[in-house]
Amino acid sequence: MATDKKRNLKKVLSITVVILITFVFISFGTTKIVYDACFPRYDGEQEALSEELKKLNESRTEEEFLSDGYRLKGYLYPAENGEKQGLIVFAIGFNATVNDYLWQVKAFSEKGYGVFIFDPTGCGDSEGESAVGFPQMLTDLDAALDYIEANKGFDYKDIFLFGHSRGGYAVCCVEIYGHDIAAVASVNGINSAMEGVMMPAANAVGNIVYSNYPFLWLYQVMLFGADTANANAADVLESTGTPALVIHSAGDETVPENRFSIISHTDEIDTDTVTFIKGYGDVNGNSHSKILFGEDGKANPELIKLITDFFDKAA
Repeated sequence: MATDKKRNLKKVLSITVVILITFVFISFGTTKIVYDACFPRYDGEQEALSEELKKLNESRTEEEFLSDGYRLKGYLYPAENGEKQGLIVFAIGFNATVNDYLWQVKAFSEKGYGVFIFDPTGCGDSEGESAVGFPQMLTDLDAALDYIEANKGFDYKDIFLFGHSRGGYAVCCVEIYGHDIAAVASVNGINSAMEGVMMPAANAVGNIVYSNYPFLWLYQVMLFGADTANANAADVLESTGTPALVIHSAGDETVPENRFSIISHTDEIDTDTVTFIKGYGDVNGNSHSKILFGEDGKANPELIKLITDFFDKAA
């Protein structure tokens, strides 16, 4: 009788192990399929540029650099009138290209700053079969800064970082790689890659998505390495001491102010080097990208002044 019980127990354990292994393989495979589908290549829409933006592009210099083996295309815009306030390295948002931010580039240039902006992996004029994931923006920004540093900062003394959305997360986190940055400005940034994926999914289908959290975390670590995959803006801002301006607009429905944004973690950032501005601007529809633009469709002049004044003081 005892022997039969042992056999039954072994059988139950064997079946349980098989079920667990099957669950792990299915869950991990499903995670990979869904995750990869969330980050397809994005080439943007080819819209005609205004005469002002065409003229702006005539002044730029094309630059190429490598990130994880892919050739990325960047553009160096000189400061207007030859001024040298510093170089702003611009990290763009998700499902966007350089062309979506040319009015902001022009506004920064008019304030006396040079601007380096690039299409990240799998976007616009850059190589890559897909956008890979949110941490790819961090990897690409690190590669861009390496390239700029190798070229003596393109002859600018100070390097500043500006980012929007996923770019806002990247500019706050990139100092984990040890770059010398004068100041950072982030607008409507996500706090971490994990939050950027998990919380929108939870909003869409419910908290059941958290059962896949370990598999998502493991997949991102496999893709990007632990340091990059686990980087979050709150921790980095707390530890670096670099002056940072973190702005979040009112009415942002894409990155809700109180959910997975950087600014939702203000209680965790105990340092006087970071300035927070919550509820910026008016609530009038989804302000996630709209906040970057004025009523004339060009760059929001108040936002540009706020950022450049902050950079001026930090220099």
